[in-house]
Amino acid sequence: MAIPDSWRTLKSWATQLGLDGAVALLDANLKEEIATDQKLTALGEAAANPKASRQAAE
Repeated sequence: MAIPDSWRTLKSWATQLGLDGAVALLDANLKEEIATDQKLTALGEAAANPKASRQAAE
C-alpha cells in the first residue's frame, strides 16, 4: 500500500501526547487514504492493464 508513513507517524505522536481529538481525525484521514488507494488500484487494474495487454498482444 502506498500510504505515506507520515500519517502513521503523526497519529503515533498525537497518541503519545494524549491528543485524542487529533488521533481520531488522523485515523479517519488514514482510513480514507487507504480506501482511496484501494479504489484507485482497482480502477487502474480494471482499465489500464487490459489496454496494455491488448497492445502487447498486437
